[in-house]
Amino acid sequence: MKNIDVVQEVGRMTGVNPRKCMRCGKCSAVCPAYEEMDIHPHQFVAMMERGAVEELMESRAIWNCLSCMACLERCPRSVEPARLVEAARLLVYSIVNTLGSLERVETVQLQVEGENLTEYGGGP
Repeated sequence: MKNIDVVQEVGRMTGVNPRKCMRCGKCSAVCPAYEEMDIHPHQFVAMMERGAVEELMESRAIWNCLSCMACLERCPRSVEPARLVEAARLLVYSIVNTLGSLERVETVQLQVEGENLTEYGGGP
């Protein structure tokens, strides 16, 4: 998935416009998981705005977020960082499911090829 496609998908999933963020940091100040996160809520929004979605999907922050929605309540511009975190989680799950399916398909394909070689012969 191209980076631009990922950014558009997150926007579609959340309805969140990260450009509304004024970088006040109130979302991070109220976050109970702040100390555990490698990327803090206000940084998450800024990274989403500049299109660094794949970096966010690889971060620990999306798993450390408690989804308590305190950041939503505190944000004066209704940017909703927690919704961006949830979208990143969903994208990771989606990618893992897709790759898992591909791995199963490849496994079945190899089994079939192996059975064909055994049944019909082959090799040098």
